[in-house]
Amino acid sequence: MDKKGYCENQDDTNREGGKPLRTTENLIFHEIVGLYASTFDSGPYSGLSGQIVRETRNMIILRSGEVLKSLPKNCINIKLTLPTCGCFISGSSLIGRPEDRIVRKGLG
Repeated sequence: MDKKGYCENQDDTNREGGKPLRTTENLIFHEIVGLYASTFDSGPYSGLSGQIVRETRNMIILRSGEVLKSLPKNCINIKLTLPTCGCFISGSSLIGRPEDRIVRKGLG
């Protein structure tokens, strides 16, 4: 079989050279859907945890068991769990459409 264009199913969490794709330094510029999150110091939203299933400009939708919870980004603090570590982020730093936030990295 010709191997040109063939891609084996490999773990793609690391770039060439062994550096992870998502790190604590660049997490706010990456997709966060699919990550496990928990809230803290967030008033009525404190203590919630689950997997992020959707993100809009001003909301994060979290699946906690069988329930979907909508959390406004401007008044939450979240801990996102990465494969190698955890990262604490203010929700206000995530405000904006996810596709615009990913592009914003090159502007700063």
